[in-house]
Amino acid sequence: PRSPAASERNLSGHKVMTVNGVEVSDVNALHRIADSTRAGDTVTYRIEKDERQRDVVLKRESPFRSPYVTANFITSVVVGLSWLGISLLVYWSRPHSNPAAVFFLMSSSGAALYFLWAVSELRVPDLRGVLPMSAEITPLILLGVAVVLSILLANLLLHLSLIFPKRRPIVDRWPTVFRWLHMPPAAGLASVLVMTAATWIGRHPMGLSIAAALLAVGGAQAVAALAYG
Repeated sequence: PRSPAASERNLSGHKVMTVNGVEVSDVNALHRIADSTRAGDTVTYRIEKDERQRDVVLKRESPFRSPYVTANFITSVVVGLSWLGISLLVYWSRPHSNPAAVFFLMSSSGAALYFLWAVSELRVPDLRGVLPMSAEITPLILLGVAVVLSILLANLLLHLSLIFPKRRPIVDRWPTVFRWLHMPPAAGLASVLVMTAATWIGRHPMGLSIAAALLAVGGAQAVAALAYG
């Protein structure tokens, strides 16, 4: 909605054949188009439906022309700054407090997650209008970082709940509960990151299956560790 493509009627159901004369199968050339065109430049799409082809010329616009994108960006930045400001205030008031340190790390992770959302909103392939999600690595990297930050945020929240406002009996009974809390997810994520990197380098389909399996194992380890605790 409100995008340049929305001004064109009857686009639904069409198949994109070329972008600026480049076949959609030529991903490297599409990358060059996506990187070289800016807001105000025109992009020509050749589309096909019912064996009929026609050209549609659209002008690229800044994502901030969309009220939805602008509101999301401003909200994410404001919320991220609020998380960071509150965490700094708490840690500054109690610099030697262990709960305050954990709260600071937890809130910093939350702030980083909101800042990441603000940046990734502008990197959504649909907004660029040239490449599909599967052909761009940047959104996948941002998604991976968001997953890591989300797991870190959840783990630190659980950590904080065990020590604030006072230490829970489970902490005194099993001091290694924090090791169980943090280590298995970290090991699982590290394995997935290594396998994903190997898959991207080698382009071997089996690597994705192994990475998915390791992710499942890492999640099972985390659940088992929390259940044990």
